[in-house]
Amino acid sequence: TFKITTGFSMKHYFLLMFFFFAAAGISGQSHKIDSLKQIIRLHRSDTATCMAYANLCRSYERSYPDSALYFGQEGMKLSKKLHYQRGEIQNAIYISRVYDKIGNFTTSMQLLVEYKERAEKIGDYSLVASALSNLGWIYSSQGDLKNELSYFRQSRSEEHTSELQSRVDIS
Repeated sequence: TFKITTGFSMKHYFLLMFFFFAAAGISGQSHKIDSLKQIIRLHRSDTATCMAYANLCRSYERSYPDSALYFGQEGMKLSKKLHYQRGEIQNAIYISRVYDKIGNFTTSMQLLVEYKERAEKIGDYSLVASALSNLGWIYSSQGDLKNELSYFRQSRSEEHTSELQSRVDIS
């Protein structure tokens, strides 16, 4: 039998695959960010722009929190100007995530509680669920299991309500 050995172990193979998929993910993220910035440049002041700001805030929350805050605040300003409550709430929730990431838990929680109530007033259960889930994550990071579990359960309940509401809206 003839056997070729390359010295290429499974460990090397997995490392190569990891770097390949990591690079692909970075490339995909970069493309997404470029697309969102394009929406902002082209549309400037409509609801799609508000949501593009929100998604940029979310995209930058871990790597560039200052940029994330900028985009979220711009999205909130535009949403207020357009009286687009859903956009304002979504931007506020993503801003709260940035505050959470930089360790400003008090500001994060205040935003989430305020905008959860606003989401309840407009009947947007998916945003209510998002705010509750983020509150759960804050309590989780602080080791408060009782409140973590409570908020995650409430979030799950609101997600279910949102699913039911979307079924009713379709029919």
